[in-house]
Amino acid sequence: TITRSYSLSDAPRPDAYRITVKRVPSPPDRPELPAGVASNHLHDRVQAGDLLKVRAPSGRFFIDTDARLPAVFIAGGIGITPMMSMLTWAVEQQPGRVLHLYYGLRHSGEHAFKARLEELAAQHSSFRLNVTYSQPRPDDVPGRDYHHSPHIDVALLRQTLPRGRHAFYICGPAAMMASLIPALLA
Repeated sequence: TITRSYSLSDAPRPDAYRITVKRVPSPPDRPELPAGVASNHLHDRVQAGDLLKVRAPSGRFFIDTDARLPAVFIAGGIGITPMMSMLTWAVEQQPGRVLHLYYGLRHSGEHAFKARLEELAAQHSSFRLNVTYSQPRPDDVPGRDYHHSPHIDVALLRQTLPRGRHAFYICGPAAMMASLIPALLA
């Protein structure tokens, strides 16, 4: 039995849950080690219609429902997954709420949900999308593929967020969390 926890990656629905699972390969510096057992099983063996034993969604990472308070989502890499759930819920249930997403990743090869995020930004004038690439590929175009470089930091937030009170939601790699959370608190 393998037990893994994955974040929901869509708004809560009465008839379905959606998760988004990144395939985990063997570590590049240790190819003799096995690839991610659960992620590769889901990608390679699970088919539409298969039954899986799962727990109900749980946890304490959810959006405050006060629509008067602008929400700022900051995601790094696969930290975008829970942000998609909260963001999708907010645009569906609170279409006038001001929402900002800052999504940091290395380059377009890692850009999850690109088309969906661009669609949401085009359809909802109260949603502002800010994508940051730290190592853009030669064919990554500023203004088309990403908006800022190299990282999400307090200077970028000060430059792009309107002054005022905001609710911040942050999920990403340890280095991003370790730098942003203390800086925002300060």
